Amino acid sequence: MCVALSPTTLNVNNAEVVGQHDTFWSTLITRYGRDTFPILVDRNVLIGDDTQAAESEKGDGAPLVIGDLAIASPGDQCACCGTGVLGHRRGIEVGHAFYLGTTYSAPLDLGASEKFAFMGCYGLGATRLLAAIAEVNHDAKGFVWPEEVAPFRATIISTEANQEAANHLYDMLGPRGGSALYGGAILDDSGQRIGFQFNRSMASGIPYNIVCGRMIEHQEAGRFGGFVEIECRRTLERRYAAFGDWDSIAAVVFSGRGFAAAPHLLAPPPATA
Repeated sequence: MCVALSPTTLNVNNAEVVGQHDTFWSTLITRYGRDTFPILVDRNVLIGDDTQAAESEKGDGAPLVIGDLAIASPGDQCACCGTGVLGHRRGIEVGHAFYLGTTYSAPLDLGASEKFAFMGCYGLGATRLLAAIAEVNHDAKGFVWPEEVAPFRATIISTEANQEAANHLYDMLGPRGGSALYGGAILDDSGQRIGFQFNRSMASGIPYNIVCGRMIEHQEAGRFGGFVEIECRRTLERRYAAFGDWDSIAAVVFSGRGFAAAPHLLAPPPATA
C-alpha cells in the first residue's frame, strides 16, 4: 500500500507544504493514521533543499519516494503484466452502497451490549438514472427512449385534415396496451403543422411515431381507410399498416419486439409496393 501526495490531495496550501514540514507530516498521519507505508511525493510539492529536509523528517519506517509522478492516461501499458493497455470509459454513478460497520450502532447502544449491528446504506439516484439513460440513448435529433422505460410507447401525429382519424386511432390503441398515464400512446392534438409535430416527437424520443398523413382515405359516414406510417425512433425504419389493423399496430408498439411482431407490414409506401 502506498499514498501519492500533492498539494491538492493534502488539501493545504503549497506554501504550507514547502515551508512547514510539521504540517506536512501531521496532515499525513492524521489523514491516513499511519506512517509505515511507502509515500510517493511529487517534486512539485517540494522545492530545492526541501527534498532533503523531507527525507530526514519523514519518520521511521516510512520509505519516501520523490519523483515526477505520471498521471495515468488511456493507452498506458500495464506495469504488472506488460500486455494490458489502460482504457478510458465515461461513466456516471447512478447508485451506491456503503459499509458503515458499527460507526452508528455502537454509540447508540442503550444496553451497553457488545453485540452491535453491522450497518450499511445504499442509494439510487432517479434523476441520475435519467441522465445516464439520456447519455447513452441519443442521436443528432435528440433523446431516444429505451422502450422498457419510455413514459409512452408511441406518439400519434396527423395533418389537420386527418385529426379525426388520429383521434379514432388513439381510441382504438388505448385498450390494447399501456395506460393513459404510462406506457401507452400519446396523441398530439395541438393543431400544429405535421412537420412541427414530427420534429417535436423526434426530439422527445418516444419509441414510435404513428403518422396519419396523406395515405389516409376518407370514406362515407366518418369512416377511414388507407394506411398509417409507423416509424421507429431508434432505427428510423418505417412500415405501413392498414388503418383499422389495430392488432398489428399495437403489436409493433407494445410487444417490445418492434416490427418483428408484425412482419407482414409493408416496408415501402403502399403506393409503390
